[in-house]
Amino acid sequence: SMVSAFISNHLVCFMLMLVYVASGVWDSGLTSTPLTIAAYKTVFGDLGGWIVTFLSVTFGMGVLVAYAYIGRECWLFLTSGRYEWMYTMIYCFMALFGALSQVSLIWNMTDLINAGLVTINLYGLLAVLPRLTRALHDYDAQQR
Repeated sequence: SMVSAFISNHLVCFMLMLVYVASGVWDSGLTSTPLTIAAYKTVFGDLGGWIVTFLSVTFGMGVLVAYAYIGRECWLFLTSGRYEWMYTMIYCFMALFGALSQVSLIWNMTDLINAGLVTINLYGLLAVLPRLTRALHDYDAQQR
């Protein structure tokens, strides 16, 4: 699953970059969805812009719904099923904040959150390392 996400992400990014360069809009100063719209408009005209807009909106709505569900389940697990209303309030606030903020601010916040997740996961890996070493030694002793 992780490999498929890695491959598909890089394939999609490569194809988008190819579209940007081939259409000649890569140095237009645009970013994000406006850049993609401009690229597709060079070939498909206004229809290309509408198609990219529709696909961007449907993708965004799908991500919002999926993250709301996954985040809710994680919240309920971490809080033992309590304070569901608090998660709903936090999620609604963050969705509004994300919609009204600058894209660069959102990416900077995402970088900070990812750094925190990496730190937590590294701590977890280091905490389980002695158990893993002990289990491997026990398994090795049983095989002899």
